[in-house]
Amino acid sequence: MDLTKQPPRSPYEYLDGYVWLPRLIDKARAYSDGTLGDYHYIACPMNAHLLHFLAIESDRFAEAVAERPTDQLVLQWVEVHALPHPSDIREMFNDRFIRFRGETPAPLFFQTLHDQVAHGQRVNGFFDLLHLDDGRALQSAWPQAA
Repeated sequence: MDLTKQPPRSPYEYLDGYVWLPRLIDKARAYSDGTLGDYHYIACPMNAHLLHFLAIESDRFAEAVAERPTDQLVLQWVEVHALPHPSDIREMFNDRFIRFRGETPAPLFFQTLHDQVAHGQRVNGFFDLLHLDDGRALQSAWPQAA
């Protein structure tokens, strides 16, 4: 995955009930390949949030992604190594994660990014801002967990 040429998948994409996981995989691949461009892997609080929920260290996840060429193989690895969560806990986590607006610790970053990319559009949280920052249009209904 070369993030100097294209953005990672949308923050709203799901993999096996985990929002952000496809984007995290793309960023981990680019991190391992040295093609992150302007994106962040280790220093990204959003990545860290999901990895904390999964109870997986970022370096370990990046190594696993580098060794597995498909999302399904990565997902199999996650299922073995992550802290298991029932679907209702995943849904609660996803809902809170999607609605995060940078209250703490990143309100200044949220406002700065908002000023750069929102251009008068109603933004519901960081996911919307990152979606816009990647050059995507906001949609009226986001995909549901798959």
